[in-house]
Amino acid sequence: LCLGALVFAGCGSVHNPPVGATPDGGDRGPIAGDDAAGPTCGARGEACCASGMCELRASCDGTACIAADVWASGVDGLANFNGGTWAHPLLGGTTSQVPGVTGLWGTTASFVVGVGAGGLILRKDDAGWHKDQAASADGTGSLYAVAGASATDVWAVGDGVMVHYDGNGWTSVVAPLHDGEPYTGVWMSGPGTGWATGQSGILAQLTAGTWASVSRQGNGYDKPAIWGTSATNIWRVGENHTLTGLPGAIQHYDGTSWTTASLNGGGMLPPLSAVWGSDASHVWAVGEQGTIVFFDGSLWKPILSNTTEDLKAIWGSGPNDVWVAGASSVFHFNGTAWAPLAATGLPSAPSAVWLSVD
Repeated sequence: LCLGALVFAGCGSVHNPPVGATPDGGDRGPIAGDDAAGPTCGARGEACCASGMCELRASCDGTACIAADVWASGVDGLANFNGGTWAHPLLGGTTSQVPGVTGLWGTTASFVVGVGAGGLILRKDDAGWHKDQAASADGTGSLYAVAGASATDVWAVGDGVMVHYDGNGWTSVVAPLHDGEPYTGVWMSGPGTGWATGQSGILAQLTAGTWASVSRQGNGYDKPAIWGTSATNIWRVGENHTLTGLPGAIQHYDGTSWTTASLNGGGMLPPLSAVWGSDASHVWAVGEQGTIVFFDGSLWKPILSNTTEDLKAIWGSGPNDVWVAGASSVFHFNGTAWAPLAATGLPSAPSAVWLSVD
């Protein structure tokens, strides 16, 4: 890493063409000296090729190839990291920048959805970002999270409402019994199946395209985020209510029941905000005071984050290319260590981050 951090200026970090290709997509043959980087190089999570080149939509941070097409959102809009800076695109058909959202999800670089305050829904395709649904004038019906099984089976959840995208348009349904409390996290295990979680630990399950309330833990038991690898391996994170405070909490679903997980060696954590993994043995949860914990397939353990910022969101393309949105920064994990991304143009107070796996 340059200067011990992900410093991109002057580190050969540009939106590079695929290894062995010219900028216009033509084949220019092998890169001279590529073998010096090892048997493979250039893909995300791999070493940069000896010439400093990486595959399309990846960039060299001086040592490793990391994603170069990452979306992050903050209070002043949505921005895309292109390998050197954060660029702020315009909303299709307007001269205005794409507004900020609270949740991001997609299938590929050509299909990304963002949801936000007042029920705002944005969608990106090959032509750019479009507004599928404008925010309500009174700010009600806010959406906080979005996830899907495919580009034709997407759910967003929020304040008393859930909306579904079938590839043609969005349809709203009344959220299962929530006692006025919002759903803040959603994850789908397959077509028409999934889970939603939220304030006070409310939990709903999607079966055959229909939502049903499952449980509510109680005040102080917020569980804002959920993610899994299959219908029998799901994690949700948040906080619990105790006489001494609101410690972080991690729960696991094995296809039959939800159980509480504990840290290796015991101890308590600050409240957790988000969870994501590249597979069943590479799962991270992030939260307040710079908290990062890692699950290796057997145990959860705390990880040195080198920050005290509250961490809001996490996503990645693999175990060596993980991105976290903090209170004022975006952090990257290259398979070895976490470091802040030193790139200009980052939206203020980022709270959502997403990138495709390819």
